Amino acid sequence: MATEIQTQPENFIQRATSWPVKVKNYFEELQMEMRRVTWPSWKQVRATTMVVIVAVFAFAAFFMVVDDIVNGTILAAEKINDGTAVNLGTMERIRVIDAAKMVLEFAGKKAEIRLRRDMPTGPANRVADNALAKKLLGWEPKTKFRDGLKKTMDWYFESKKTDEVRGVLEKMLTAR
Repeated sequence: MATEIQTQPENFIQRATSWPVKVKNYFEELQMEMRRVTWPSWKQVRATTMVVIVAVFAFAAFFMVVDDIVNGTILAAEKINDGTAVNLGTMERIRVIDAAKMVLEFAGKKAEIRLRRDMPTGPANRVADNALAKKLLGWEPKTKFRDGLKKTMDWYFESKKTDEVRGVLEKMLTAR
């Protein structure tokens, strides 16, 4: 099997004249690769964007309970001396579809949610058992998921100007 050995240009003139060829090759390969890309339609972009928006609000609601988590962490640092692990989180089971419906409800919007049975799915929900934290620390979360989501969305709508968001939304969703 023959191996091609690339040699480096030996002098300044060879280096100076070789870079245009390298740049040309780069752009030719880039152009070939870009022809292979399948770009989403505007409809696909809108659909996946709704998923992202719902996920952002769901995660934001989760982070509304950070205050609970910080308090639990401080309690654990003060009361646990042997390295025992405890779960600090809600034991509410919230499905993604339910979170999406809550987002629509709090936004005052109506939209059809279509499940894609042809797409892979993850677990319906995950819940960490926080019983040990309650037993050892006397800790349990104070903020319910629904309340945290509502607070997050209220904050968002109070702090953002709808016309400005609408004006830049398409560009933000499709700009590369």
